Amino acid sequence: MLDQKHSEYRAIITDVNMGKGKLTGWDVARHARELNPDMSIIYMTGDGSRDWTANGVPNSVLIDKPFAPAQIVTAVSHLINANRSVSSD
Repeated sequence: MLDQKHSEYRAIITDVNMGKGKLTGWDVARHARELNPDMSIIYMTGDGSRDWTANGVPNSVLIDKPFAPAQIVTAVSHLINANRSVSSD
């Protein structure tokens, strides 16, 4: 979906672990940023955030499970607004 319609997306919300033998959320985020360097990335994980600094893309947010839906809304809003102010400078 990203390869075909990446210009239609402003944010990606991805689980870090998507199953054995599948892409990871780290991989999805890196690919999304190759397509659109301003893409907002929100990771979610139940494994803790220990790998985020090593594997996460810059200017992303990681939310530990379980989380409240409002945390996702806040993270997306924060990243999109931050990207807007950088783009308009």
